[in-house]
Amino acid sequence: MDRRSVLTFLLVALLSLCVKGGEIVQLSSGTDHSCALLSGGSGRCWGSNGHGQLGDDSTDNSCSPVSVSGITNATHISSNSYHSCALLVDGKVVCWGFNGYGQGHQGYGQLGDGSISDRTTPVFVSGITNATSVESGFFHSCAVMTDSTVMCWGSNGYGELGNGETTDSWTPVPVLNITNATSIALGQYRSCALITNGKVMCGGQGV
Repeated sequence: MDRRSVLTFLLVALLSLCVKGGEIVQLSSGTDHSCALLSGGSGRCWGSNGHGQLGDDSTDNSCSPVSVSGITNATHISSNSYHSCALLVDGKVVCWGFNGYGQGHQGYGQLGDGSISDRTTPVFVSGITNATSVESGFFHSCAVMTDSTVMCWGSNGYGELGNGETTDSWTPVPVLNITNATSIALGQYRSCALITNGKVMCGGQGV
């Protein structure tokens, strides 16, 4: 077992002593916050909370895990930058935290609820009802659907949403030319999908 694996094991063991509500089954980290999915389907987050990225209906930082409001049936959680998203057992997706950008930028809409307002509690991603996975990028998010297509939303300045445009989208848009995705991975301004034939398709900055 390498050093990183040992540290991850110790972190999970330590958190298990602190987190009530079930065994930790998954961890995900953003820029300055982290989240855990518990075996019962609830979520816990800790760290910086200036944009509501802990999902506890506040903007108070927390050094210990706090419950993500309203999540009781999640199957996957993904954190990146200053927001997080969760896949629910019924195929719907919720996101919370940072949803825009300052310094004159109108906003990105990476929470997918049709707005650019930060959310301190989870909100449903518009139109997503049959997702099988969800991942959060720096200022965008994507989900794989049951038909193996991919939907993305948020920042699109480098074409990271894969819809053939470079205009941000506050609601999900379909990724072009992908009909057989099995998983996705998101970076700061790029997205990639693993295809059933073992090939990989990417879009965005530097692709």
